[in-house]
Amino acid sequence: MTALDNAAYAFAASHQAPVFWTAVTLFGGVLGLGIATLIALYAFKGRRNAIMLTLALLASILVSQGLKIIFARPRPEDATLLTYAFPSGHTFGSTAVYGMISFLLWQKGLRWQALAIVIVPVMVGISRVMLLEHWLTDVIAGWILGALLVVIIVFFIRAGTSRAQQQSAR
Repeated sequence: MTALDNAAYAFAASHQAPVFWTAVTLFGGVLGLGIATLIALYAFKGRRNAIMLTLALLASILVSQGLKIIFARPRPEDATLLTYAFPSGHTFGSTAVYGMISFLLWQKGLRWQALAIVIVPVMVGISRVMLLEHWLTDVIAGWILGALLVVIIVFFIRAGTSRAQQQSAR
């Protein structure tokens, strides 16, 4: 653990509000992310959008679980979960899914809504530390990996769309 992890843990341990943070963390759980993805699939019709949203959800879950096994980092001593800590799956998943929703909102010209929805993964990440389930560096890794996943998915989907358009123009 780092000094940053220890400082964040000490702060969280002395500032408990479990009801609030448990409610926040639900937005980053599998059920919360599944519901958000279904709502987004309804709102953002189209095959390309469906692929992007589904990839964000599934890849974040699979990559997170794989990295937990590879790094095998223990959770804080007061954690109730028995799985490994690194990276925070709630944070990774919420950053990927809500990040993809933010991208799609931005594409539709809904700039304020796109920026506002980014609050969700920020709050989910904070909730994981405040609930003493993760070290701060687990959460930071989840934010970085989730954002990176969105960039990768957008890049490859756009590259595939451009290639398909070029081929159909011939």
